[in-house]
Amino acid sequence: MEKTNEETPHEPGGVASMRYGFTDPRDGSVGVQYSFRTQQAAQIGADQAGVSRFQGHSPGGDVVQFYRDHEGQWRQAENEAEIERNQNPERFASVRVENVARLLRAGEEGLQVAKVPLSPELRQAFADMGVNPQRDRDERLQGGIEVRTEQLRQYGPDLPVADVKRWVDMDARSLEAIQDPQMRRDVAAVVAGNTLSNDEYRKSLEAGHRGVAVEVAAEIGRRDRVGETPELQTALAREHVALHRQAGENPAERERWEQAMKSGVNGAGSAYRVELVTLDQDLAQKAGVHVEKAQPDTTYTGRIAAEVSGKVIQEREGSNAVVIHDRQAIANDVSKHAGKGVEIKYVGDVGLVREAGVSHTRDRMAREERASERER
Repeated sequence: MEKTNEETPHEPGGVASMRYGFTDPRDGSVGVQYSFRTQQAAQIGADQAGVSRFQGHSPGGDVVQFYRDHEGQWRQAENEAEIERNQNPERFASVRVENVARLLRAGEEGLQVAKVPLSPELRQAFADMGVNPQRDRDERLQGGIEVRTEQLRQYGPDLPVADVKRWVDMDARSLEAIQDPQMRRDVAAVVAGNTLSNDEYRKSLEAGHRGVAVEVAAEIGRRDRVGETPELQTALAREHVALHRQAGENPAERERWEQAMKSGVNGAGSAYRVELVTLDQDLAQKAGVHVEKAQPDTTYTGRIAAEVSGKVIQEREGSNAVVIHDRQAIANDVSKHAGKGVEIKYVGDVGLVREAGVSHTRDRMAREERASERER
């Protein structure tokens, strides 16, 4: 591949900063990669090349998409749907109408199939294949709601009220048709998420399907009561970040979910805080988590909370802070200490990890040996 690269930028102190780039597919055999120090330079380069998108790459490996909308303004994208919506609004609206109609047709067909009584022959055929026919129907209904939920997140801000009401009606009737208790609770949790992320969805559910609305409210209450489990803390952090990203350019919605994250950081356990840092460090810091990168010749004590994408996340003892370590900078095996309290000591740029209790014991023994030598 032919490349035209500028020198990788650095901030004061030698720390690599954000870099930007795009590929122009029209030049060379497989295109030419362009790299820039600043976002402004990348925008100018993309304009000159006639390219409508470029990427930003953080030192930690995160990728941010930038695009030029239909009015010629450069924006940072939260998701692919936003790019499609703002680059070609008319086409996006047309595709949205087609997809909504298709999803609702498929949902209606699934409900009709669920209502058809099974003949003895058909029941026997299912039994021969080792398939529980009712569970199969329930799973199909659950899958339909989950697929529609993904589309609701994509199209939610653009859906006319009439389409939202049709969407809610389909989800509510599907939930009512599910007979498996655990699956029904799982689906109620999905619908609960829709009510939290889309206010029109919530209003339509409460107005048109009161019984389902009560069932969903009970599921929200159950989740709140058991929200101290690490699994639900993690799920809640993911949901809050996803909803914040879906808010797009709506400042009120973004503020709403930032406040929810602050409450999560203050009220939930460490699993929420760690997952927030893993998903989006900037949002985590806005929510009140102190995020710091490991520095040379420094010692950090605390629990190894996660290891992801080449980074080790350590919770600092006695504080609402986490430290991000580069896995490659730690000389010995850190994975065997997952979930344990450790001391990570940097000698220059190289980190050494050992269990906190072990390090304290060894330090005490060394002090006692030195004292004995002085006495002798």
